[in-house]
Amino acid sequence: MEPQIIIARRIAHELKPGMLVNLGIGIPTLVANYVPEGIHVFFQSENGLIGTGTPPDVARGGCPGQRGANGGGSNGGASGGAVWLFANGTIDVRAGGGVRATGAGADGGQQANAGAGGGGSGGYLKLVAGTLKIDGTLAANGGGGGEGGNGINGGDSGGDGNLSATAANGGNSIASGGNGGNGSAGGQLDGSNASGAATSGGGGGGGAAGFIVLVGTRSGAGVVSPGAQ
Repeated sequence: MEPQIIIARRIAHELKPGMLVNLGIGIPTLVANYVPEGIHVFFQSENGLIGTGTPPDVARGGCPGQRGANGGGSNGGASGGAVWLFANGTIDVRAGGGVRATGAGADGGQQANAGAGGGGSGGYLKLVAGTLKIDGTLAANGGGGGEGGNGINGGDSGGDGNLSATAANGGNSIASGGNGGNGSAGGQLDGSNASGAATSGGGGGGGAAGFIVLVGTRSGAGVVSPGAQ
């Protein structure tokens, strides 16, 4: 038996009828699974647990892609954040739904001839349950790199990492500098390289893949990008 379960079982046996129990993030959330039969308590959960509060569309981290060079070089895209879901029974990611911790696209070069930022790398997803039914999408893809500025205009931004196995596009317009690289997706773990320009700002490279870890008996025909560890 895992140490986390041993601790949760021990704590559950300290509960008394009528108690108001605050469930923090981590091991405390397991306590609800092991309340002794016949004991009725009230649980209060922290925002961030499934079913409480409004979840973000995508989890973002704090480590951005590389900033563009030259004056007016743009910011890199934010990396994907971290999401850890666990359940005593089943986690069901249904068709049409998904969980994502994808990297953000980078800004294009802000000024004439300025370099663009690199796309943010994918984040970290971990799902732990006895049964994992994945018919939707799990994604920790990288974001697209920005496009460099030319002698007149700033460049386009790269796209955010997709909730699919399709790579996010790098910034790319005819009028500006070097094109940004596409982000990682599917079996492509590295973002693609940017292109330079002889007289304009260079594009930023695409963001690399993050990690997806699945622990449990898995079924379903959903998309996992990149593939699970």
